[in-house]
Amino acid sequence: MTSQELLFILSGVKNQYILEAKDFWQKKEKKKPGSSGSHPPAESLPFSPRKEPHHYQSRENGKRKKKKWGKFFILSAAVGLLLATLAGHGFFTQWTDYFATFLVKTREQNQYTQPIDEAKRLQTQTEPTLSATIDSPRDMDRILAYTTYFHEWMPGSFGSDAYSPYYEMKFLDLNADGRDEMVIWESTTGVVYEVVTIDNGQTVPLYSDSVFKMDEHEEEMYLCQDNTLEKFYSNPLQGQQLQEYYQVEDQTLVMVECIMQSQDNQWYRSKAGGASDGMWTEISESEAQAVQNNHVRIEVKQVSPISEETKARDKAEAEQRLQLVLKDQYPIHFYEEIEDNTLSGFCAKESEQLGFSVEITQYALLDMDGDSIPECVVDFRFGENEQVMCLVLKHLQNDEVLATGFYYRQMYRLKSDGTFRASGSEDTDGWYRLVWENMSWVMERVPEEENCESKPDAPWQIYESAQVQE
Repeated sequence: MTSQELLFILSGVKNQYILEAKDFWQKKEKKKPGSSGSHPPAESLPFSPRKEPHHYQSRENGKRKKKKWGKFFILSAAVGLLLATLAGHGFFTQWTDYFATFLVKTREQNQYTQPIDEAKRLQTQTEPTLSATIDSPRDMDRILAYTTYFHEWMPGSFGSDAYSPYYEMKFLDLNADGRDEMVIWESTTGVVYEVVTIDNGQTVPLYSDSVFKMDEHEEEMYLCQDNTLEKFYSNPLQGQQLQEYYQVEDQTLVMVECIMQSQDNQWYRSKAGGASDGMWTEISESEAQAVQNNHVRIEVKQVSPISEETKARDKAEAEQRLQLVLKDQYPIHFYEEIEDNTLSGFCAKESEQLGFSVEITQYALLDMDGDSIPECVVDFRFGENEQVMCLVLKHLQNDEVLATGFYYRQMYRLKSDGTFRASGSEDTDGWYRLVWENMSWVMERVPEEENCESKPDAPWQIYESAQVQE
C-alpha cells in the first residue's frame, strides 16, 4: 500500500466521523456555518495530501527525547488511574458532547469555506451558474458531499497518470429541480469527465468517462450554455461526425436530439439516434447549424504562454533549490515515501538496507525535458559498483524537489541536451529523452537522424562531501 493510498483511507475515516459528529451538533444548536476559516484551494488538496518540504530536527534533540521515556511510562500509569476514576462518574459522556462540538465547529470553519467560495465564484460568471442559494445547512451538506467526491476522485490524484492541474468542479442545476448537480471538467479543453448527483444522501455518477488523454478520445462530453450536455463523436460508424445532446431528467441523462454529417457531407437529424435509417431525417447544413447554435459549449480557460520573465524566475528558483539539495540543506521527495529525506539521508538509508556503503559520485545540472528549467542528475556508487542507478531531481511549482530513480541500463551516456542511451532488449535499445507528463517522467524515443552519438556529454561535476558544509 502506498503512502497516498494510506492517506486516502485515513481521510475517508476522518470525513465520516466529522459527518456523524455534525448530525449531533445540529440537534444541539441551529447555527449557520461560519466562513472565517481558511481552506486550501481545491487544486492543492486532493492531489498531494502531504505537508510542505521541511527541515529536520537534529539528532541531539532526538537523544534528549529518548531520556524521557521512563518518566513517560510513570505519567501514563497515573493518567490511566485518573481516567478510570472519571469514567465511573459519567465524565466521558459529557466530554464526548464537547468533543463532537469541537469537531463540527472545526469542520464548519475549514471545510465549508472552499465550497462556499467556489460556489459564489461560479455565481459571478457568465457561464451556467448556481440556481439555488447556499445558505441552508441542507445545501451546504450537498456541496460538501460533492467537494469530498471531487477530492477523492482518483484520476485527479497527484501523481496519477490521468492527472491534470486544470480539473475543476462546477455546481449547476441541470434538471431545474432547485438542487445542484456537480460537473467535473478539464477547464482548458472543456471535456466533461463526471456528472454527479445525490440520491438518498449518496453521491451517484450520472456520467463517467474513463479515457483521459486527449489523443485517445473518439468521443467527448461537453457542457453547453443551455445546461445540456453534448457528446461529440469524432469518428462515428455512420459518418464524419456525430453530436448527441442530453439533459438530466429524473437523475438520468436523456437524449434531446442529435445531428450527424455523413461521409458525403449530407446532414441528418434524429430525436433518438441509432443505426436505423428510419430514425434519421435529412436536413440542410443551415438547419444543422441552427441545432448547434441552440447548444453552444461554455467557454474554456485560455492558458497564457509563459513570459520570458516568468521563465527566468522559475529557472533561478529551480537552480537555488537544487543547489540547496546538493548541500544537504533541502529535502527530496519520492512518490512512494511518506517522509521526505535529504541526499545524505537517502544514502544512509540505502546503506543500512543493503549492508554496504552508498555514496554520491557526481552530478550534472541540465535541462532534461526542454522547458529551459534545469534538473539535476545525481550518480551514486553502490559498494564498489558505480553503474547501478541515478536520481533525476525536478523542482516543482510548490517548491518540492521530486526524486525519480533510473537504473543504469535505463539511463546512461547522458548528453548535454538531456538525451541518453537506454537498453533492455533489441527492440528497446536506442537514444531517448525525458518528457514531463502528468506529474511523472515518460521516456520518448529520439529519431536516429538526430545523431546523438556526436552530441557533447553532460557537464558532470565531482561531488565533494565537503560542499555539504559550505
